[in-house]
Amino acid sequence: MTVRIVTSTNFDFEHFAARSAADEGPSHGLLALADRLNAVIHQPDEDSIRPIDRLRSAIAGRPEHWALARRVLKIAEPDDVIYCTGDDAGFPMAFLAMQHDRNATVGTQIVGPGRLRTRVLSQLFARSLPNFFVSAGTISKAAELRRSLSDSVPVILATQQTDTGFFRPAKDVQEPLEKPLIVSCGLEQRDYDTLAKAIRRLSSLEVDTDVKICVASPNKTADTQYLFPDVVPDNMEMRLWEFAKLRELYQQATVTVVPVLPNNYIAGLTTMMEAMACGSPVIMTELGGLPGEFADRGAILNTPPGDAPRLAEAIRETIDNPARAAARAEIALEIIQSEHAASAAVERFADGLQKVIDDRKAR
Repeated sequence: MTVRIVTSTNFDFEHFAARSAADEGPSHGLLALADRLNAVIHQPDEDSIRPIDRLRSAIAGRPEHWALARRVLKIAEPDDVIYCTGDDAGFPMAFLAMQHDRNATVGTQIVGPGRLRTRVLSQLFARSLPNFFVSAGTISKAAELRRSLSDSVPVILATQQTDTGFFRPAKDVQEPLEKPLIVSCGLEQRDYDTLAKAIRRLSSLEVDTDVKICVASPNKTADTQYLFPDVVPDNMEMRLWEFAKLRELYQQATVTVVPVLPNNYIAGLTTMMEAMACGSPVIMTELGGLPGEFADRGAILNTPPGDAPRLAEAIRETIDNPARAAARAEIALEIIQSEHAASAAVERFADGLQKVIDDRKAR
């Protein structure tokens, strides 16, 4: 039996491993998971796309996901376990397995269980594939999946995680900054226009700040949505920084702001958790899910989507009340280290997947 891990996007895992060994970037959780399960990782390949894959992508995923599903199912043995890290790759895999190998063991992470299409397809595969299983990134998503799917479908909790070995608080006491430093990172669903409006509002109130935005996303595609300001404020620097510099920015930040557009899958979690792991106070757009849970626990602040005045108010509150901000950051750091460290999350997920494997063997 072989465990096959299928990714939604391509990653240079050798680069991840080398960079992590040199403390120049975080490790990748999939490498640790693959090592833990002695698994094979499969990634999309646009060269193998056929015309039918483009047609099928209207159902779910992208053409390369359908090509990947066909390729993996062609080489998989009957007792192999296939796990897809996103339903954009997982639904094509389950669809083709339903057509050609109904006994295949196929699982996928469900990103947005509340979406109508996601719910319909998940229920279809739950009825049609005896060995179908799913995973969810939060307890609330896992509960939603258990309510919508039959009791026979295992639901594994794939906790959102960050590499706390790399993203960590500064070892030395930080020198006082000349002016408050606002940091942000990411590209997917980012609303930097609202952040820019909030910064201009602060400037009009004579609150002088530095703003550093690392514009990058490992999952960027042609469909990636984001909103940039028409005119970037003079004190807002938007560019790409390497991970070591990004970690330093998180460590120095007066506040890390994660402004996102309304979306169903809670974009921005990676940035939020990296900053929390580095001890930075965090403000994130209020979209429910994990950020909402963290806000309820007093770890971060939430502000409504697109509300520049409220965002400016939250930033100013953080700047003007450093002790209160530090207390939130301390709560956030403890949550990340105890509940979302990559090493522990990999073990929990591997245990859940092993149970799926053992249950199938016992049948």
